[in-house]
Amino acid sequence: MCEIYSFNTTKKRVKNTVHNHLWRPRIKMLEDMNRPGFFNQYYQTVRQSITNDVLQEFSKLSSDEEKVRFCYEKIPAVHEIDIRKIYHGKSERDALERKEAGNRAFGRKENVEALHCYSQAVVKAPVLSEENADPRKMTLYPICLANRSAALYHLKDFYYCLKDIDEALEHHYPKELKFKLYKRKARVLVDLKRHLEARDSFRQALKWLDWAKMDRDKRMEVQKDIQKWLSILESGKVKNLLENWTCVGFAVGDFRVKLLPTVPPLTQGPHSVFPALSSKLEMRYSPTQGRYVVAAEDIEFGDVVCTEKPYAAVLLWEEFDTHCQNCFIITRAPIPCTTCSGVVFCSSDCRDTAYFHKIECNINDLLHGSGMSITCFLVFRMLTQTPLTFFMKNKEQLALEEDPEAILRWKPRVKACDDSNAKTDTATEALNVSSSPEAPLSLSNVSPEHKNSNEQKRIIKEEEPQRKKLEEQRLLAEEQEYQKARERIEEARRKGAEEQRLKEEVFWRVYHLVRHSQNRTVEDYFYRTIMACFMVKALKKTKYLDDFKGTGVDNELKLSEAEALSGGLVLRFLQIMQINAHEVSEFLLASNKSLDGAENTSLGAAVYPTLAYFNHSCNSAQVRYFSGNSVITRAIRPIAKGELVPENYGPCYSTEGRSDRRLELVDRYWFECQCEACVEDWPTFKKTDPTRLKFKCHKCQAPLLVPVDDQNTLYKCVRCGDQTNILPALMNLQNSEKIFQAAKTELQAFNLEKAEGLLKENLEQLSSAPLYPPFKEYQRALEAYMKCLTYSGNCNIKRPMASLE
Repeated sequence: MCEIYSFNTTKKRVKNTVHNHLWRPRIKMLEDMNRPGFFNQYYQTVRQSITNDVLQEFSKLSSDEEKVRFCYEKIPAVHEIDIRKIYHGKSERDALERKEAGNRAFGRKENVEALHCYSQAVVKAPVLSEENADPRKMTLYPICLANRSAALYHLKDFYYCLKDIDEALEHHYPKELKFKLYKRKARVLVDLKRHLEARDSFRQALKWLDWAKMDRDKRMEVQKDIQKWLSILESGKVKNLLENWTCVGFAVGDFRVKLLPTVPPLTQGPHSVFPALSSKLEMRYSPTQGRYVVAAEDIEFGDVVCTEKPYAAVLLWEEFDTHCQNCFIITRAPIPCTTCSGVVFCSSDCRDTAYFHKIECNINDLLHGSGMSITCFLVFRMLTQTPLTFFMKNKEQLALEEDPEAILRWKPRVKACDDSNAKTDTATEALNVSSSPEAPLSLSNVSPEHKNSNEQKRIIKEEEPQRKKLEEQRLLAEEQEYQKARERIEEARRKGAEEQRLKEEVFWRVYHLVRHSQNRTVEDYFYRTIMACFMVKALKKTKYLDDFKGTGVDNELKLSEAEALSGGLVLRFLQIMQINAHEVSEFLLASNKSLDGAENTSLGAAVYPTLAYFNHSCNSAQVRYFSGNSVITRAIRPIAKGELVPENYGPCYSTEGRSDRRLELVDRYWFECQCEACVEDWPTFKKTDPTRLKFKCHKCQAPLLVPVDDQNTLYKCVRCGDQTNILPALMNLQNSEKIFQAAKTELQAFNLEKAEGLLKENLEQLSSAPLYPPFKEYQRALEAYMKCLTYSGNCNIKRPMASLE
């Protein structure tokens, strides 16, 4: 859990004010004509330029690609827009200003403020790239990284400190200063008891000391200090010498880092065909319900029913300067794009694997200025994250429509890599405390009185075989360490390749998700087609189409084969994402170690191929939370075998009336909800009668309305005439209230594990009580239980941004 700081003072964090409860909606494509941005005006210009005959001709076109080509080539107004590359560039002046502010804060020992300023400098500093190829002019970026590594070192954040040092060294850090970085790196590695690596770093520091610009006395002093450390590390007494040593005020090896919330294992293991689902679930299809999920076995409170990585995910623009573009982790020490200063990454690994940003970089601000909704950004990401060669290679298959039931039998040929907690594991491994093997004896271990004596020569001769043996052991240990490193690199490459192949295979599940084409009006289609044309025009300003430029029509008013295919894909994705995109959120605490006032806030949007198959209920059976942009769902009510396992698309019975919920669902998803809450017309909590409880008849299950202040315990059923004794149920309610109050006490003490267990027990008791839902006691406990579960995912504390000089 981290505090949130912004590295761009012009952006403000936006809270989702529509859904303040824990039911997180799927994403609605905001297409209202009041949305800010220039696209609305552009669309109105295009729409007003065509006649009804043109619109009728458009309506007769069958394929998405044909629709895009028609609008692009037949409607001149489509080209009455100036598409330019617009993005936040680098600024040496701004970087220098923030670096100096960081230096002043560091001098005052205000390390958090220094970290903040240095991070702003890192993001703004020009980076060596194809466009900036002169390393002599590109030293500001590595210098800012090196300065930030010093602040991180004093903050005891060794993981990011090492990352910054390595990044600085890879980006032409001035050779006359390199000894400082290697020495700092060595000291961090000593703290972490990674002695072999520390020794190598000290040796590098000694090597680069020759380039240092300093007077002879100072150089000798630094050299003496490095040699002292090398002597310690190369001796056989390294463990004893460092046993009681502390650095920067804390014990060696105490530091650990957790980058991502843990993704729990699926209850009873993964499904054989849908590895993102628990094996306790089953996928089915019907013409009326489409594809949906039911319980293959009884599901209990807290069961992990789904964990899935997104096929595509996009961050809200308001979060660009605080969260990683690739994995959505909040960035403590952000790594920037090499070209722009508008986005940040949590690491160079995330930056290097974010292929999509290499495409989107120079038009990011253009897209934002257009007023595109988050759904449209997700559609654009669907295209830019996958090389065009994949789509061109599968052009014939893209033209086919699969049987919706057949998709459910499709099994990925590539096994998903089990790296749901890879970032956490990598971080722990990077900081793992491992003792180096005992080094061989050296002359530094021989006492001074023995030096230059016959006795010394005799000892050396006698111990020569032992020294050789220890030296061989040391070399073997080093080779084993290097071999492990090589194997880790190779394994990472292999996993990356498998993940890419799996993603390409999973693409077909996303491609064939429902899109309700038959329900769309001509106006709806035309609006989306003009959006697709705009996206194609923007795409032509990027590198995405470079490999196919020579095969198309060299005319701005015509579409090449590759461009038309891209436009058709965008139009299809615009339909799919309206129905199937999900919000990605984080749990924002008002204060540390308290759930009071905590609420979910939006981070972005994503599409999850398996999660998209769940049907809706206004009384959801699961709660969603996130680890980065990976989704976790857990059961929040018992579900019997064979029953539907629903999620919630946004409208919830506790806060919205049935008519409003149904209207919203018809508007977004083209179906009228028939869930239990809608069929029985459950009241919202504001309209629930607090003076009555609705018990079940023990014989026919008919409702019995019982006043809460009535002392009578026997009630006659109006349907069957039998009497029901409600005393056991009342005693159950009293007992459950005691459990809830105990859970509430644990929540106030922030003992969430105990509170979660008590709330689960409370809910199990209430769900077995002969009461008709909804009743507030159950929903009160459920809200608290969901908060405990949600806290396990993305969780941050809102703090006022540090003041800047």
